[in-house]
Amino acid sequence: MFKTILSFFKPRKNIYNSKYNYLEIKQEKGKQVLNSTDVNYSFGSLHKVFQNTFKHINLNLSDIKNVLILGFGAGSIAHILRYEYNWNGKITGVEIDKEVINLSNKYFKLQQLKNVQIEITDAEYFVNQTTQKFDLIIIDIFLNLEIPIKFDSNLFIKKVYEILNPGGSLIYNRLAISYSEKERTKKLLKIITNQFSTPGCVKILNVNKFNQVIVSKK
Repeated sequence: MFKTILSFFKPRKNIYNSKYNYLEIKQEKGKQVLNSTDVNYSFGSLHKVFQNTFKHINLNLSDIKNVLILGFGAGSIAHILRYEYNWNGKITGVEIDKEVINLSNKYFKLQQLKNVQIEITDAEYFVNQTTQKFDLIIIDIFLNLEIPIKFDSNLFIKKVYEILNPGGSLIYNRLAISYSEKERTKKLLKIITNQFSTPGCVKILNVNKFNQVIVSKK
């Protein structure tokens, strides 16, 4: 308890280095967050991005049986679905960094989330190999401040569309800090619009000054 109180005044952190990233567990304002060098990966500002997104789109999970999270991180999105929306359907989380999953188990009680399947692999590989179909696909793939360019490709979006059930939704988190990032998102928006051809089903949400979220429905 004393350490928790102290964290409001002097944040504590534990540092880890994985194959992909510098990682730190930081206790700040009474709660733990997972950060990379420059951005929050889970349970900090990233948590608020998806809280705001779900609120903005009036997320309705009543007809959703399974969710795919590409870029699972430490489980921030899964925690929102379980504990804030009381949704108990199946979650498949894809995370390339095994150390992130280890930290999720150690610090964020991942093992207590029921009906969650974790795949430690590359998201592109997963969508190309899976035979599963999903009602909601959430993409939150970052290596520090970068979204690997392959996740903006026609081929990747086409495959994501193929594994999304009819009537399902895609939510894609993007950074909007620089001009180049915004231009990438505009190009991606055209790709998604061409794939998700129903008029008016694709839009960009400006959830804060740092993030844009593309939302589309099949």
